[in-house]
Amino acid sequence: MSTTKSFAAYNKDESIRAMSSSGGVFYAMAQKTLSEGGIVFGAAFDSEWQVHHEACSSIQDLQRIMQSKYVQSSMGNTYTNVRGALLSGEKVLFCGTPCQVEGLISYLTNTIKDNAWKELLVTIDFICHGVPSRMVWRRYLREVSEDKKITNINFRDKTNGWRNFGLRIDFDNGNSYLQSQHKDPYMRGFLNNLYLRESCYECSFRGIERESDFTIADFWGVHTLLPDFFDDKGTSIILAHNDRAIRILEELSKTVNLCEIQNDVVIQTNSPVVKSVNRNSKRDSFFEHNGGKDISKYIVHSIHQPLLTRIKRKIFKTLHF
Repeated sequence: MSTTKSFAAYNKDESIRAMSSSGGVFYAMAQKTLSEGGIVFGAAFDSEWQVHHEACSSIQDLQRIMQSKYVQSSMGNTYTNVRGALLSGEKVLFCGTPCQVEGLISYLTNTIKDNAWKELLVTIDFICHGVPSRMVWRRYLREVSEDKKITNINFRDKTNGWRNFGLRIDFDNGNSYLQSQHKDPYMRGFLNNLYLRESCYECSFRGIERESDFTIADFWGVHTLLPDFFDDKGTSIILAHNDRAIRILEELSKTVNLCEIQNDVVIQTNSPVVKSVNRNSKRDSFFEHNGGKDISKYIVHSIHQPLLTRIKRKIFKTLHF
């Protein structure tokens, strides 16, 4: 019998929801940890706009580790830093991919004899499509920026709504690049599984039941399955995997709107929760040619599909998203 309970959710604060990739649930959880004197670990951009995990100890710094980042995150010394905080008696909230969360739990289990740390640590993973190549991201960013200085990147810009999110890159000259997920070459290649890590095609960390306390994701399909929770500003799914997670959600009910849903709904709207994505047949040739001289054109060339296939995919997306 499953111990996991699933919920539709979104932050009641519209400003928080607007700056979040989905429903602003991670912010509410992080805010709770920080208000209790704890530390939050999550993925942030560095000065080169690559992604690494870092610690956040104030509300002012929280925005750095908010929002989805479709690039492999470097962990650096994060696991040892989490261990040090726990041994000092500090509360810790850690957010990462399912494999990063299970890696952290395994590391802590093997390096700390006392189990007291388990009451101090809350972990969040997410329904992971797969992790894209850093090399592809680096080359694509160089091509799009054309040596202009970047001031901000948002993979989930909601200018045209949550369901039609886009990749936005702002530059110091006041200009911006903004393309929807269906038109931006990098996002198209990612969604077509062209340059994910090899292990992502046979992921061992999927499933409804998990080692993490929470799993979060977008509630795609909410507009038909739970229309009262849809306004195209972002709605999240939360999977609470244990009794402590349920208690935390009850404490967050003042700041987060919640509605319990069946676990089957999660699988129906987010199949990667239990199933690895298919390996793109052109992945090997893509990397053999090193992505081509013009990375954008080579991505588009590599994912080109016959007209009938494109029509079928469009019908599927219309029905399910």
